[in-house]
Amino acid sequence: MIADLGKTPIAWHEAGAAAGDPDYVLAFDMFVYKIAAKAAEMATAMGGMDALVFTAGIGEHAPAVRAGVADRLAWLGVHMDHARNALRAEGAWKLSREDSPVEVYVIPTDEEYMIASDVERILAECA
Repeated sequence: MIADLGKTPIAWHEAGAAAGDPDYVLAFDMFVYKIAAKAAEMATAMGGMDALVFTAGIGEHAPAVRAGVADRLAWLGVHMDHARNALRAEGAWKLSREDSPVEVYVIPTDEEYMIASDVERILAECA
């Protein structure tokens, strides 16, 4: 199950964890823990955190992941508005509570365009 996490849609894992399947719960918790641990590591290196931004496929479409990460980072001042997190907005949207010292956002991206753009730039530099 844990090895499967990177190969199947995150929604399957969210649903399995929400249903209480112990394998899915473990895999999902480990996944969220690793994201939060990396964010905390970067915040430590920077001496704090001004904003937490979720982007790309999982960041844009997995509210349970966002909530789990934000909740694990509450000690850093990340306070998510869970009602806002449950909604889907167009464009960028703010998920932090008004009293949150750290702002939380979802900012959509077009990963395929960015990869193509980078490849085009690199090939042009090599020519």
